[in-house]
Amino acid sequence: MGLLDTYKIQLNSSNNLVAIQDSNEYAITVTDTNISFDDNNLKMLTPYIYNASTREIIGNRVEVISSSQLRFTVPSINVRTRL
Repeated sequence: MGLLDTYKIQLNSSNNLVAIQDSNEYAITVTDTNISFDDNNLKMLTPYIYNASTREIIGNRVEVISSSQLRFTVPSINVRTRL
């Protein structure tokens, strides 16, 4: 996943959480520590909490758009590896 890659996350017609980029739809897998889609594995290292029972994301920078949509901002983080 590149810095400028953008995905829209929403429920599809089968009520499954998916990531959409261009016209491609990717299934999303969410665990307590990871969000995975389109060969991307995002480790949750943010101030957000995912409640697996209610399927809610709780934290700063979260905006509820409707009963089935929310928007959240994930800041770009530069990662440096020490050798």
